[in-house]
Amino acid sequence: FVFLLLAKIGLSTYAFIIFIIAIITDFLDGYLARKLNAVTTTGKILDPIADKLIIIFGFIIAYLHDIVPRWFVFLLITKELVLIIGAIILISKNKTKHIKSNIFGKLLMLTQSVYLIYVFFNSLILNTYSNKILNNTMLYILALLVVITLISYLYLFIKNLITLKN
Repeated sequence: FVFLLLAKIGLSTYAFIIFIIAIITDFLDGYLARKLNAVTTTGKILDPIADKLIIIFGFIIAYLHDIVPRWFVFLLITKELVLIIGAIILISKNKTKHIKSNIFGKLLMLTQSVYLIYVFFNSLILNTYSNKILNNTMLYILALLVVITLISYLYLFIKNLITLKN
């Protein structure tokens, strides 16, 4: 939220720095928790929420700076809402504490982070717009990954619901 506010009031360089710090600390937190065998139920719940917030706010900033179109932000937020609703349904029916991410979710988080760092660095720090063709190509690849990720989680959701009925 802080970097969204900073970007909105014209302090884009600081917003970019906070975004980078958030991405790095999110990665380090997960890595160290696994490496030190310090994974907690709370961490399993809060880490995906933090991931979603970082990425959503990052793309909102990109939209506010005319870097990404509204349709992409809408697609991303729709995917996240569907996943959150699905997770709530599964958790309430299955009494499980969390839903594990799959390879598509991890790949999407990585590519979205790289994309946002790339466009923020070019647009907000260097004050230049990146190559439009490259930017659009990367954006359409991201959109495809968003849809593939959503489909993969919907498949798992339906599979889990069928398993719960049997």
